[in-house]
Parts: sequence; structure tokens; C-alpha cells
Amino acid sequence: MAKRNVVLAIIILLAALLPSAGCGDKSAVVQGVFARDGIAIVGATTSEENPREVILKVDDRPKPTKWQKHGKVILLMEPWQAGSSYEVLVDGMSWRGMAPLNPMPLKVSAEELGSLEETPSVKEWTPAVYEDVAVSPDGKYVGVASFDRNVYLYDDKGQKLWQSRIANGVGVAVAFSADGSRLFVGESSPDANIYAFDTFSGKTVWQHAFAADIGSSSAPRWNQRPKITGLIAAGSRVIASAEYTQRVAEKDGAGTKVKHVTACVVKAFDSQTGAVIWRYPQTGAMDTGVSRMTASADGGKLVFANHSWSKGREYVDGALRILDGATGRLIGLHRLAPRHFSYVGIFDGIHLSPNGNYLAVITADSRGMLFDVSGVTAEAAGRGDGFRLLWLRQISKIHQVGGVPVYAYGNTARTTDDGRVFFMTGGTFLADKTASTGAPPIVHPDATSLFAYSADGGLLWKWQTEGGISKLRFSRDSRYLILPVYHNYVTGQNDRAGLYCLDLAKSGGDPLVWFYQFEGVAVAAAIAGDGTAIAGLEVPLRRADDRQAGRHRLHILR
Repeated sequence: MAKRNVVLAIIILLAALLPSAGCGDKSAVVQGVFARDGIAIVGATTSEENPREVILKVDDRPKPTKWQKHGKVILLMEPWQAGSSYEVLVDGMSWRGMAPLNPMPLKVSAEELGSLEETPSVKEWTPAVYEDVAVSPDGKYVGVASFDRNVYLYDDKGQKLWQSRIANGVGVAVAFSADGSRLFVGESSPDANIYAFDTFSGKTVWQHAFAADIGSSSAPRWNQRPKITGLIAAGSRVIASAEYTQRVAEKDGAGTKVKHVTACVVKAFDSQTGAVIWRYPQTGAMDTGVSRMTASADGGKLVFANHSWSKGREYVDGALRILDGATGRLIGLHRLAPRHFSYVGIFDGIHLSPNGNYLAVITADSRGMLFDVSGVTAEAAGRGDGFRLLWLRQISKIHQVGGVPVYAYGNTARTTDDGRVFFMTGGTFLADKTASTGAPPIVHPDATSLFAYSADGGLLWKWQTEGGISKLRFSRDSRYLILPVYHNYVTGQNDRAGLYCLDLAKSGGDPLVWFYQFEGVAVAAAIAGDGTAIAGLEVPLRRADDRQAGRHRLHILR
């Protein structure tokens, strides 16, 4: 089993799929995959027995080679050279292909999902569809919380195992339990439910509604209803945040004044029974939402930031909170001050290292920072905030264009157990309230870029996409990043939309391992904890002439 996992790991993230060719009257489809340490042949044999003959030809010349059989995969232990022609014959079945410059993944399946009520347009700078996908830690299952109002479970070969309808909402978040036995789904709906499904049967084991804590609404649009905003499975617990912002009209003299009031709570549940372990705050609700939650691998620490757009008074913008994962007690609080603007603003830009020692943060105005929070513990609570700033950098430069600040906003943060940091910027932002709310007509040189920093704050490398960033995922060891990219809203093109795999261990040069193109655009991605499976969600894109490109599909790769 260990040998098989090693071989699969080689094929999965560093494999390339080339067009295949059958031979003679054989009807099976044979695929050749260029892995880092060899060539994998898929589909040439379905027998459990070893093939009688495996022949390799390089540039039409036979070459002796060593090979191994792992299930239906024949792995030739042959280093390959880009540009050379390779032919492999397995008991009469043949495959021929040219070795590529850059590898691509092995496509397992592309499964059709349900129809969507709305799809993004090339004229828009947001994806418009906010569904989610997760891969179980062992890579055997793929769960989808879909905007078509369904929950799906597939195996790693693309076989649909079950489907469950969401009665009054849409799926916006999904996660597997640490042992893979539970699939958790969060929805946007009048009740803001979190569901726990039995992974194997599809049965709803338990569910919990947040409406009693934050309010209820049957507004037509998903983002106007109560919704789950964060979902984390850590240890034996699953932790969810839910919020609802309602529009309140009050009399103001002869007229009316409209304000928006937010209520948000965080709860921890026993992942098997659904019993509520703790609630934050203990009574009432926060008057602003949670931008993103992050936890240590054992669930001992939970960290989140309050966002700016709901303008909380008690739970102010830019506050970083650390809770004790076992009790929900607040053990660390640090407030970031505005610098360039009147607000701080944090989107997905907060991450706690798996060991719970480092916290990386990137603000909306693109300030990136690394804290040592190893001293923030339940025992030390009350003796200072425990946040020790290690370094601070302005990730995206702020340019003044006609008196208007222009920059790439801070989007995502990630840090490792040894303090390496990765910051992802979002699109170009024009900080002018009088400007159009549509897509900016220019691209900032730091937009949609990944920046890698050493533990002491030194820039290691920068890599830039050619489209917007959707829900990205990191491998458990933080080495690989699976990046879903949608269209380029400036050019109105989607030819670089799809899934990207980056090797974050690179100390320089291009970190791109492979690019898998979508016909439509990518809105979410996931990778198994052990790296044995990758999943991505594709949605259709409306072109400028209203023609549709792509379909609503789940892609499973190895």
C-alpha cells in the first residue's frame, strides 16, 4: 500500500495528459501520463495479472525499461525529455505522444451538475456563483455544495454516490470531518442551516439552524438571506459562523433613514452528534460579520477577523480574535489600526499555521503581516494580547492616479509551521467612492498575484495569474496550492480560466506545476489531505454577445 501511494503521489500532481491512440481492433482508450519520474499508461490493461509484454520506443527506437503495475496503471520508470516522441506497447495496445514542456494533470472525469439560475458575464468582475467543493482527507470522496440547490457526493472516479436536495436555499460551504465519515454543508436560506450527512449513505445525521440566533429572511437573492460564512472541521469538532444583515428603515423627521444591521455568531458542534459545544459570543450576537475563520490542525485555537462593511460598533473593523477551541473562550484580541483609509478591511486574508504558532494577515489595503501567537493560550489569557508582530510589508504598491488611490486589494493569506508566508492579491481596486462600481478598466501590476515570503519577511518570488481568483485550497502540508481562476474582466476573455497547481516549495523561478483549462470559469477547488485527488467546479460564462461558454461541471483530476 505504501508503494502504491508513492506512485500515485508522483502521478497525481506532476502528471501530464496527452491525446491517446488505440491500436488494431482494440476499442479501449489508452492514456499516457508524463510523471516527474516516469510515464504512466492508463487503460492498456484491465487484468489483475501482469502484462506479458511492455515495450518502450523513444523517437522510434526501442529502449529497455523497468516498469511496475499498480492496479490498472502501468508505470514505466523512465526519465523523459521534453520534445521527444514516446511510444508504449502493452500486450498489443499502443499509445504514442510527445513529451511536453510542462506537465498537466490526469483527468479522471467531468461530471454534469444541475442548471443554474444565474451565471457570470465577461463584463462582470465577480464570479456570481459561490458554490463550494471539498475532497475527503483520504482522497476517496468529493463533496459539492452546489448553487443548483443540491448536495452531491462522488467517489474519486467520478461515480455519483448520492444527491440531496436543499429545500429552501443554496449550498455555499462544504467540508469533510477529519475521518471522512461526515460531510458538512452550510447554506444560504431563511434558516441558515448547517447539515451533517453520513458520507457513505447520504443520510442527514443532524442539522442545526442559526435563524434563532441571527434572524430569518426569505429575500430572493442568496446574499440577502441568513447564511453560513465559515465552516471548519478540526479534530472532533465542526465550527461554523453564520450572519445576517437586514435592511432597517427608521423614521427620520419627515423622511426615513435606512441602515443595515448585522448579527453574527460562531458555534462549535460535536461532529458526530451535532451537540453544541460552545457559542461565541455566549449571549447575543456580534454586530458585524466574520470575514474568515481559521484553526490549528488539532482545533485547539480558532482565529477570525471582523469585517468592515457592516460597521460594527462593539465588534469593530479589523479586530483579530483568538478563541480557545475547546471552550470558545476569548483568549486573544488584537486590533489593527487603519492606515491608508478610514477602515481596515479583511476578506479571506487570515490564516493560522497548523501548529497554532504563526498568524498571517493581509488587509484590504494590501498590508501583509506575520504574528507569533504561540504565547496566546488559555493559561496566559489576560496577560497582554499575546500577539507579537514579526514583520509588516506593503504587498501591493498604492499608486495615485489623478488623485485616486489604485492598488491590488489583499485577498488571501497562508502560513506554514516554519513561518513561511504566502499572500494572494485580488483584482485592481480604485479607492474612489464616486467611481463606477463596475469592473476597473485597468490592471494593477500586482493584481491577482501570489507573493511568497520567508519567515523573516524576505520576498522569495511573485507569480501572477491572468484572471480573477476564486475559492482556492492548499494541501495539508502547505506545499501545493490549487488555484481556481475565472475570466479576465479587463479583456473579456476566459482562455486562461481553469485550475492551476503551484509548488510552493520553490525558492525561485516559476512555481507553476500545471494548468488545466476550463471551457467556462472556475469558482472553487479542493485537494485531498494526502494529495491523491483534486476537484474543481466549472460554471458557464456569458460572453459579450450573450453566447455561453462552458458548462456546470465537477472536474476530478489526479
